[in-house]
Amino acid sequence: MPLFFIVSGILFKPRSPWSYSMGRTRSLMLPYLVFFAVVLLFDNARSGERRCSIIEFG
Repeated sequence: MPLFFIVSGILFKPRSPWSYSMGRTRSLMLPYLVFFAVVLLFDNARSGERRCSIIEFG
């Protein structure tokens, strides 16, 4: 356990809050957007329609 704290202290790089939040947002949103695009393409291919079938208008 103490080894974890020693290694994390050695590898710590101070960054600005803006840089940290943008990097974190990118790393979390990229897999979400890729998965969403794959599901959307699969759903459109399965239904045979050329529109966004996630949004239904009535």
